[in-house]
Amino acid sequence: MKLSGKGKSLLVIFFCLPFGQILGLALPFGLFIAFLGFRMAFSRNSIWLPSFLKRKKINGKILENCIHQVLFFMKKIKCWTYPRFLFFGKGATIKMINGSLIGIIGICLAISMPIPLSSLLASVAIFLLGFGMLNDDGILVLMSYPLALSYILFVIFTLKYISIDSIFNWIGKLI
Repeated sequence: MKLSGKGKSLLVIFFCLPFGQILGLALPFGLFIAFLGFRMAFSRNSIWLPSFLKRKKINGKILENCIHQVLFFMKKIKCWTYPRFLFFGKGATIKMINGSLIGIIGICLAISMPIPLSSLLASVAIFLLGFGMLNDDGILVLMSYPLALSYILFVIFTLKYISIDSIFNWIGKLI
């Protein structure tokens, strides 16, 4: 699949919003977001997909709902964004840093604990970073850095100090 210019940023935005909140989908979409982020970091214009994914059909209703959700957020934020602080939106080095950050967040999304709504912070960070890169808006990119760092630290903390059994026991007590 060939993507020109800023198509990968749009694809990252598309995949981060609707799928970040659904348990079980964080692993495959997190890995795909990581793959896209690292492709962005190393300036690859094409995205390799396995043949079974290229042949896969997506239900039109699901795709329509996802596109409506992404467009809703994009319309809300479009009035606040325009090219500014171009140092954080353009340039080969900053694109490498931003793409690597998306890749790291994607990996953290894939390995994170199945805590409800815990990936919302990652989705917002990826959305701001992708939208900032899409519109060359350095302010949005800068706003995404603390969110991304917070999510990465959250994942490290949960992996280090909280076990999966304790999470399921806690959820069981709530139900």
